Amino acid sequence: MSTDVVFKLLAHSQRRFVIHYLLRAGTAVPVSELVEQVAAWKANCPIDDLSGEDHKQAAIPLQHTHLSKLAEAGVIRYDGDHQLVEVTAAAATLAPYLQLLVAQRALK
Repeated sequence: MSTDVVFKLLAHSQRRFVIHYLLRAGTAVPVSELVEQVAAWKANCPIDDLSGEDHKQAAIPLQHTHLSKLAEAGVIRYDGDHQLVEVTAAAATLAPYLQLLVAQRALK
């Protein structure tokens, strides 16, 4: 994966959140679970405190833009029929960059 592609994928916080969450999960997760966690991180609140608007602001771009970009880059597998998402081996290329951002508390 070229440096330009890496930085393009990591340019948006929702894509960083998706990759970070999926790397930690280590298995396929339901899109609904991913949306809730991304919305909570984006709103900087616990999942239980999310408003309908918080959920909507995360869900729409995630499902209509970010998951497809990550899938096209080969970083995730997105099964729209079963509503499951999982990382591929290519996501390991992004892990060091995400670890750096987490260590600096700059994932957002």
